[in-house]
Amino acid sequence: MDELPPLTKLYQMTVQEERHRNLTRNLDERTEGIALAAHMSLPRSVREKLVCSFCRKTGHTVDNCFKKSGKYTEWWVNNPGRGRGRDRDGGNRRTDNAATHAVGIIGSMEPEDHVQRVASGSQHGPTISSEQWTTFLNMVNNFKVNDTSEKLSGMEPTVEWLLDSGASYHMTGNSKLILKKEGISRTPVTLPNGHFTYATHVGRVFISANLILNNVLFVPCLTCNLISMARLVDDLNCDISFTNKLCVIHDLPTRTFIGVGERRGGVYFF
Repeated sequence: MDELPPLTKLYQMTVQEERHRNLTRNLDERTEGIALAAHMSLPRSVREKLVCSFCRKTGHTVDNCFKKSGKYTEWWVNNPGRGRGRDRDGGNRRTDNAATHAVGIIGSMEPEDHVQRVASGSQHGPTISSEQWTTFLNMVNNFKVNDTSEKLSGMEPTVEWLLDSGASYHMTGNSKLILKKEGISRTPVTLPNGHFTYATHVGRVFISANLILNNVLFVPCLTCNLISMARLVDDLNCDISFTNKLCVIHDLPTRTFIGVGERRGGVYFF
């Protein structure tokens, strides 16, 4: 059975596609570099006789034409000391550094940065097809919990968990969600409305195959399910990134994807 909701599956597909395209792009750039190196190894007397059929300039052929391939800007950034327009004091250094910094931002972009761009509708990076980004953006804007999806470890499909930055423990008022439930001495807890009550049991809850909550308190009078952000970060060694529509959880050591939630009415749900 497929345990992941459509939004999660599409996000993972986006990350996988990006990695594949980055790998392909690196191989292409390496091949281009080899071809350029072979061209530059020709004697100068031979290169001067070459004429490009695309730009009509001498010194190269159409196979190594920067203007045709669109590589001129990239070449200029990586070779600031060559070509016209650079003074003896490095007059182009500021422009070159700025361009290199911009390329670095795109090349090192993390998955959460992609989510931020998608959720805000801003222009996306160059490594993902526009069709895939459009599909992902539509799902972000229109995604709703699927009431007909399969149950996860006995969970009802309508069960939702709220991310709570003020909670010290994960808590639920639904005893059916807790596996390996154990009785504990009456432990006082503070409810979101400021009132005090008591937890009577503790156990484990499976949110998904990648997200398991340990030491979840059962509070009989609680009418919602709360995920403690502090407890989640400590237990899973993860980070949580937020946009105005989504929250994304990643494992810190491996940078693997754990889960994604959505924001509704100022609250983030899983």
